[in-house]
Amino acid sequence: MKMQVLALILILISPFLINAQKELNFEFDYAKFNNDSSSVYMELYYELNPNGMTLIQSDNGKIIEAIIHLEISNLETKSFIVNKDWKLKNEINPADSLMKSYSGVLNFIVPKGKYSLLISASDAKDPKLKKTYKETISVL
Repeated sequence: MKMQVLALILILISPFLINAQKELNFEFDYAKFNNDSSSVYMELYYELNPNGMTLIQSDNGKIIEAIIHLEISNLETKSFIVNKDWKLKNEINPADSLMKSYSGVLNFIVPKGKYSLLISASDAKDPKLKKTYKETISVL
């Protein structure tokens, strides 16, 4: 009886275990600073942890590649302030059990208004390993 209960539990949780690492370990934040009377200077900070990403052999060792996609669009006019992809390549030491995270800053001048911000990061070799954020931001 105990084996049947254990088997049933494993069957019920197996979909969660199989899909456990389908989301990239990616975080972001942003800050807005006064620029002039009609715009702000915006900095977008990101951090990417390479655990679970596809390792690629290069001449200098192993690397990971990620794609960061950013869209900032005006909610009233539907026009894009930013609609761009960045490809990141970083050398990595797979023997290091505590792989370091990679961080960076993107910056823009944004006119005052209300915007939709969409940012996503994905493994360049495994696009299913991805994380996306969507927010509404006000630039006053």
